Amino acid sequence: MKTTAFSRDESADLMLEGLDHIDQGVTIFDADLKLVAWNNRFLEMLNFPEILAFEGADFASFIRHNALRGEYGAGDVEQQVAERVNNALKFEKHKFERTNADGRILQVAGTPLRRGGFMTVYTDVSLQHSIQDELERRVAERTEALKLSDERLKLIANEVPA
Repeated sequence: MKTTAFSRDESADLMLEGLDHIDQGVTIFDADLKLVAWNNRFLEMLNFPEILAFEGADFASFIRHNALRGEYGAGDVEQQVAERVNNALKFEKHKFERTNADGRILQVAGTPLRRGGFMTVYTDVSLQHSIQDELERRVAERTEALKLSDERLKLIANEVPA
């Protein structure tokens, strides 16, 4: 078996290429909230233009892009950016779901890194929500059918002479 030693830059390039083969979006921001790494799936899932993503891109630029297109509702764009940047600067572990303008539901899970900064993984959970909704609908239908059946049995039982 042949082994090849990679330089640090080659290893980083290989890692970034590998990230493009997963079905989740990934970003890594450093302690100054500058973009260190990302994959193309991140850009696709959040509908960001490629021009926004470059090494050293400011976290706030992504938030501002979302605010300008109304992702955070009505309000002052700079205030929306400031609030989200201040939250990010806490470097706290977080997990939440957000619905994109196209209706897709994304789970956003951020994890602080030991040297500062954080890694965030974006997962499309739309299918899971759809399946859950369908299961809940079926359970409600069957519960209603059982309730009607139970009521019919009670009526019959009440009409039968002791």
